[in-house]
Amino acid sequence: MTRKIVVAKESVAQRSDIGWDISHARRLVPALDALERNRGALQDVFSINTGMLPPTGLAKDFANALVNRVWNGSLDKPLFTNYWSGANGWYRVGYDNGTAQCVEGTPPFGLSESFLSGGYITWGKYVPTIGKIGSRLYDLMTTGDSDQKAFMLQYYHGLGGSGSQEMSFSKFNFLSTLVGNQVEADAKPEASPGKG
Repeated sequence: MTRKIVVAKESVAQRSDIGWDISHARRLVPALDALERNRGALQDVFSINTGMLPPTGLAKDFANALVNRVWNGSLDKPLFTNYWSGANGWYRVGYDNGTAQCVEGTPPFGLSESFLSGGYITWGKYVPTIGKIGSRLYDLMTTGDSDQKAFMLQYYHGLGGSGSQEMSFSKFNFLSTLVGNQVEADAKPEASPGKG
């Protein structure tokens, strides 16, 4: 296989006034995981030199940004801004999705559910606080407290009581972690018979 660069990165001017919403940024989770796991193959099979690959630890950098910029800092009632930059403006106000309907948009913190459904919780291996946030949200999903249920319905409506609990739990995205754990388990040598 030969590598072909269609558009050189140097030819695209960087902009400081645009960014991703946290829902669409979820693609970073499997992309960075795949890049890290396949770093050797990218170098050996595709002859990509180290300088052209993202630096090691990039996923951890994004995980730190998630905690320091996007998360509201509360373990009691964790919320996430709508944008990766930490901006928390409305999302898709007046967005025309082809239905010719008036769309009011998503209010601040309205994309918080993306933390769980986007797989960001798997970054807990880099930043333990992320695992604590995930555990807290799990507790909030299973609570009987009316104030906490109201919080979940407002900000995590797909996970906070609308529908069955099994359906809500199925929205947690742990695919990257499950695959990673299986690969690690497969790589461990089995104990020799009689030793043990």
